[in-house]
Amino acid sequence: MTTIARTRRYSQPEQEFIDRQDAVLGYITNRLPVTDWHKAEDLAQQTWTRALSQPRRSHDPDTDGVPGWIAYQARIVLRRFLMLRLAAREDVPTPAAVVRRPATTVAAAA
Repeated sequence: MTTIARTRRYSQPEQEFIDRQDAVLGYITNRLPVTDWHKAEDLAQQTWTRALSQPRRSHDPDTDGVPGWIAYQARIVLRRFLMLRLAAREDVPTPAAVVRRPATTVAAAA
């Protein structure tokens, strides 16, 4: 009796994800503070979601083995995550709080 091995064929985005997942995870982890490393997998997932839902644009490739178009989305995800972390600190105002701050009166020079 002969058995035929079945191999699963992946779509092009699935194969790209499989091939580059470790590089993307490393890219994100290297740019996070050590205290936030536990968030790296969630941020990598957000990066892939953004990268696969956006049209690919030409970006300079990074040296970490991550294509430029994915690294671009990873930087956006990281920036948003780090801004939220800063906003959670009491001594750092959020961008919205700065905009809502009342304007100070400026005395005109006579």
